[in-house]
Amino acid sequence: MDRTKDWRQYQIGIGHKNSLELYKTVDKNERFYTKRHWEGVRTNGLPAAVLPYAKRIVDFKVAMVTSDRVSMTFTPQGVSDDANDELSFLQRKIASQLTDYARTVAENTKFDEMNSNGLLDAAISGDMVSFWFWDESIDAGNGIMGDINGHLVDNVNVFLGDVNTPEINNVYGPVQPYIIIAFRKNVKEVRDEFRREAEKRGMSEDEIEAEIENITPDNETGNQAGDRAKIELNEDEESGKCIVLLKMWREYRDGKWHIMARRSTEYVVIRDTWDTGLHRYPVAWMNWDIRKGSCHGEAEITSLIQNQVIIDKLASMIALWIYRHGFTRMIYDKSRITSISNDITQAIAVNDAASAGGVGSVAQYMQPAQLSAAVQSFFTMFITLTKEAAGANESILGEAAPTNTSAIIVNSKNAAVPLNNIKQRFYRYIEDVGLIWLDFWMSKYTQYTDRQIEITKDGVKQVITLDTETLKQMRLKLRIDVSPSSPFDEAAQQQTLDNLLAQDRITFVEWLERVKKGIIPDKEGLIEARTGEEARRRAENEQFMWEIMAKEMREIEPTLPDEARNQLQMLQRNDPMAYEEQAKALIREHIRQPRPYAMNVEGGGGA
Repeated sequence: MDRTKDWRQYQIGIGHKNSLELYKTVDKNERFYTKRHWEGVRTNGLPAAVLPYAKRIVDFKVAMVTSDRVSMTFTPQGVSDDANDELSFLQRKIASQLTDYARTVAENTKFDEMNSNGLLDAAISGDMVSFWFWDESIDAGNGIMGDINGHLVDNVNVFLGDVNTPEINNVYGPVQPYIIIAFRKNVKEVRDEFRREAEKRGMSEDEIEAEIENITPDNETGNQAGDRAKIELNEDEESGKCIVLLKMWREYRDGKWHIMARRSTEYVVIRDTWDTGLHRYPVAWMNWDIRKGSCHGEAEITSLIQNQVIIDKLASMIALWIYRHGFTRMIYDKSRITSISNDITQAIAVNDAASAGGVGSVAQYMQPAQLSAAVQSFFTMFITLTKEAAGANESILGEAAPTNTSAIIVNSKNAAVPLNNIKQRFYRYIEDVGLIWLDFWMSKYTQYTDRQIEITKDGVKQVITLDTETLKQMRLKLRIDVSPSSPFDEAAQQQTLDNLLAQDRITFVEWLERVKKGIIPDKEGLIEARTGEEARRRAENEQFMWEIMAKEMREIEPTLPDEARNQLQMLQRNDPMAYEEQAKALIREHIRQPRPYAMNVEGGGGA
C-alpha cells in the first residue's frame, strides 16, 4: 500500500523538527510551565521544592503583551479623505462598516482569548500559529450557511515549505511554497467525510469500502505537544484517532495567487485538490523571539529553565538542612533517666536527684546550628537577578510597596521596554489575521448579492446589508491601532478623571462616560438618568434666557430703523439661530451704550 505524497512531505517536516529538537524542547518547557519541575528525577531523599518563578515571569510577559488595546481600521485604497463623489463616499462607508464588523468577528471567534492562549503557546513553544477556515456549519442568517472560524494550532503540527523564514504571507500575497497542517481527527468522522467526497467524485460503493478500510486509528501521538496530548482513548475505531493532513499551496494564474488545498491521511486522499477561493494562506504565525534563518522562534521559558533548576535545588537543599539542623535537640543523662518523653501530661522520673547539679543537670537542649549567611544571600540574589534579567522587576510583579505611585509607573514602563520587539511582532500577527479576514470577505461574502452583517455602533447593535457588488471592485488597506493599557496606566487615568471632576473641569456625566466599566454599577442607567436631568436643566435655562432676551429686544426694537426691524423679523422666522446671535449682539451693544440706541444708528436723532 503506497503512502500519499503529502504524507512523505510530512515525514520530511518531522525530520527537520527533530533536528531542531523541537519536540523535546516543547515537552520540557510545558512540564516546567505546569510546575512539574522534578518529573523523572530521583531525589534520593532531597525534598522536591517547587518555586515556579519561570511560570510567573512567563505569565507576566504574556499579560504585558496582551494588555494593550489593539483594533483594526480598514480604509479604501486610492480614495482621498476629502473626495466628495458618490463612489468615494460609498467606499469609505463600506470600509467603516468592515472596521466595525471586525470587532464582531473578533467577538464571535473569541479572538482575545485566542490571542492570550496563543501568546502563552509562543512563550512555551516559541511560536503562535492560528488557522482560519470557512465553516459551512455556521448559520449566517437569511438562509445563508457559512462564516469565518478559526483556532490555534501547535507549531509542532505545522510544516512550512520554506523552513528558513517565518513569513507566511506578505502585504501582497502568499510567500511560502506550501504549508502542511497535521490534525488528530476521529476516525469515524474522517471516514464519513471521505464517503461524502467519494460520492461526489462518482466512486462506486466497492471502491469506497476498500478505501475506508485503509482509514484506521494510529498511534502517531509521539509528536504532539505536551505529555497529555500523547494519551488518547483509542479503545476502538469509534473513539480512535488518526493523522489528517491538510496541504495548501499557491498557484499563480489570471493575474493573482490562488490557494489550493488537499486533505489526506497516510494512505487515502480524503478530498482531492480544490481551489479554496482565497488569495492568501489562512494561517497567521508569530515568533516569540526570533532565531536567525529559522521559521521557529525561541521560547521565553527555554532560557529560564536552568535558573529555575538552580532555584529549586537550592530551596530543596536549604529545606533539607533545616530538617536536619534547624531544630533544637534534647540531650539527657541516660544513667539518671531511664526513659524520657515530650508528653506534657507525664512526669519524668530522675534517679539520684540529690547528686551534684540536681535535677537541672539531667537534661538540656542543644542550640541549632545557623545556616550560612552566604547561602541565604546567594539564594536571594539569584532569584532577584533571574527576575531582573527577564525584565520582571518587583514593581511589575506587584511585590513593591505602593508608596510612590509615579516611581512605580516609571519603573514598570522601563521594565516593559524589552517587550517592545515582541509587541511589534504581535501587532504584525494581528495585521496578518485582519488581512486573512479581509480575504474571506472579498472572496466568500461577495458570492452573495445581499450579505447581512451585524455591527455595533456607539454601543447600539445594528444589522446592515453589505454592498458586496461595490466591495468586489474595492482595494482595502488595513491599519492596526494600539492604545497602551496597563494597571498603572488605568490607575493614572482614573486619578486624572477624578481630579478633573473635583475641579469642575468636566461634568459628572462626562466623568461617567469615561470611567472604566465595572467600577460603577449600572453605569449606563446612571448616565441616562443624569443626562435626562441635565437636559431638563438646560431647557429651563434656555427658556429663561429666551425670556430675558425677549424682554430686552422689546426695548431695543423700537429704536431700530424699519429696515433693521424687518431683517430681524425675517431671521426670527427663517433662521432662529442667526436671530439669536444678532439679538445677543444688539443686547451687548445696548448695555455698553446707555443712551437711546437710535442715537447710534444712521438716521436716528440729531444734535
